[in-house]
Amino acid sequence: MSKELESLGFTVKSIVKIDFPWREILEVEQKEAPSILVIGSHGRFNLGDVFLGSVSDRVIRKSKGPVMVIKRDPED
Repeated sequence: MSKELESLGFTVKSIVKIDFPWREILEVEQKEAPSILVIGSHGRFNLGDVFLGSVSDRVIRKSKGPVMVIKRDPED
């Protein structure tokens, strides 16, 4: 995904952290000040579009900037 975005002219920085995901994402946001956060959502409840994953939901609620959530294909 990073290579594809870079080929389109975006600057991409991928970071891997281990801890509570939403806390780490928000900590990186504070340190790096990205123009947008892009995160995936798999939603553990299988109720279609009603629920986001808890990590995505928390990041959206607490983020200082824009967040783009990429929905998982239910067939995957």
